[in-house]
Amino acid sequence: PLRDREVLAAELIGCGHAEAGQRRLARWDSAFASVAASPQLTRVLAIVDVFPLFLRAAEREGLAKSLVKRVDKRLVKQWHKLHEALQDPGHDRHRLRLLIKRVRYGDEAYPQLDHAGKKLQRLLKKAQGDLGDWHDRLQWLLQAKDHPDLAPCKESWERQLRDAERNADLTLDALQASLKRR
Repeated sequence: PLRDREVLAAELIGCGHAEAGQRRLARWDSAFASVAASPQLTRVLAIVDVFPLFLRAAEREGLAKSLVKRVDKRLVKQWHKLHEALQDPGHDRHRLRLLIKRVRYGDEAYPQLDHAGKKLQRLLKKAQGDLGDWHDRLQWLLQAKDHPDLAPCKESWERQLRDAERNADLTLDALQASLKRR
């Protein structure tokens, strides 16, 4: 929600609605401070801190090879889910965006497993961006129903939503065609 509010604020300021944008940035420092002090973030950072030790111990015990196989198996499943979702004409765009993120970030994290080449990686990034643009406009339009100060942007966002949907469809078609050739 904080990131969504930040993106909306930047959009409003960029479109000449500085007052509406600034209202959404009010108390920004305290919001980020509360995230920084949260127990959830503390736990995540603790896990990240000990992860290298875990990997070294796994390698010492001969478990690293099975770990690579497990990661590869998980990534293959993610690619399969993405392929199925792209073939579904009634796919949920938001769910598809999340699948693309998982596949893309998994491929970037484990390039040695070679699941996607540079062209496919570019298509994944573009699809994620196009669907992100669509998702932002959809969320802003939903908020416009409850926030009168967003009304002046509604017509423009509706047009941008249609454009983003068309762009996403073209990119998703190219992604699907590229996956079929794999």
